[in-house]
This record gives sequence, structure tokens and C-alpha cells, in this order.
Amino acid sequence: MSMAIANWNQSRPAVSLYPLQPQGLQRLWWQAYAYTTVSGILLLTLVGLGSLFLYEQVLKWARVCRQNSTYPVRASLERRKSLG
Repeated sequence: MSMAIANWNQSRPAVSLYPLQPQGLQRLWWQAYAYTTVSGILLLTLVGLGSLFLYEQVLKWARVCRQNSTYPVRASLERRKSLG
């Protein structure tokens, strides 16, 4: 019985478990495509988050600079008005 199974297995053509899986150069191309796509998405996400962080920092810096720069001007104008 086992001899019959062994002969039957040898006579069958080799069938891949994944018949639609690309082979050779096409497989390499798809792997490169997948890796570049995933890395591109991650890179764009990091760039977006970084630019959002920098934008928040610039807004904070501009607000502080605006508060620091307008206060002395306003104080000197009020001092000039009070002096006549």
C-alpha cells in the first residue's frame, strides 16, 4: 500500500501550494514595489507629523515674540501720552 502511494506521489507533477505566487524576477519586482510603497507611506507620515510639530512650534514662537515685542512699544506710547 505504501509503495503505491509513493509511486503515485512521484508520478504527480509538482504543484505549488500558491499557484498565483509570482516567481523569479516578477517576484523580486513585487517585493521591491511593496517595500517602497510601505516605506514611502511611513516616510510621508513622519514628514507630515514633523511638519505639524514644527508648525506648532513656529506659532508658539511667533506668539511669544509678538507679546514680547508689542508690550514695550505700547508701554512707551502710554508713557509718552502721560508725559504730554
